[in-house]
Amino acid sequence: MRITLWIKGLIGTVIGCLLFGVVSAELVQAAPDISTHAQATALIDVQSGRILYSEDGDTPMRIASLTKIMTALVAIEYGDLSSKATVTKRAAGREGSSIYLKLGEEMTLSNMLYGLMLRSGNDAATAIAEHVGGSEAGFVYLMNEKALELGLLNTQFRNPHGLDEPEHLSSANDLAVLTAYALKNKVSLKSSRLRKSRLLIHTRNGTILGVTKIRCFICMKVLMELKRVTQNKHSVAL
Repeated sequence: MRITLWIKGLIGTVIGCLLFGVVSAELVQAAPDISTHAQATALIDVQSGRILYSEDGDTPMRIASLTKIMTALVAIEYGDLSSKATVTKRAAGREGSSIYLKLGEEMTLSNMLYGLMLRSGNDAATAIAEHVGGSEAGFVYLMNEKALELGLLNTQFRNPHGLDEPEHLSSANDLAVLTAYALKNKVSLKSSRLRKSRLLIHTRNGTILGVTKIRCFICMKVLMELKRVTQNKHSVAL
């Protein structure tokens, strides 16, 4: 009797496993393929930091102005946002996108960050680097130290603005981790001025969203760069 019950239980278990296997196979087959036009892709859960999907996510490639996310973070964590930066000849003459800074002009670091993240100013990036790091090279050192702290093993910075240079590279996975850190880490909001100040953003349906300035900076930078993904060869999608 016991043997019969044991055999029945075993058969039931086997049938259940087979049924589960069939259902699992059907679910896997039903899952749609994910594809993008980017050379590399990474999807991350910001709260947990878990990479949910990745395609060539660890491949180093040029990242253009997504560099400025790290530039902003390092400036906020190491700089005094109320201090004034003086524009040098090197910063004023920086090629590419610009907020048209003039030689000798003074501007607070806080306002420089607006020019960096909302206008993607390469001149602002250079001025910020020289002001916070003492020199562009000193600031880039801080950027790379922060990259190591965050475990960005496929990332190497050579400048604060993102203009092409040999070995100035990152990967989709690294950029996803960096962006998640920037969006959730309270250290990046250490300034009470930024923490308390809020912007009102109107969506198309009229909804008003309140966001801290630095979060707005980072979100806008990511959105602007994703818009460029299909327009040039710096194809890294987050």
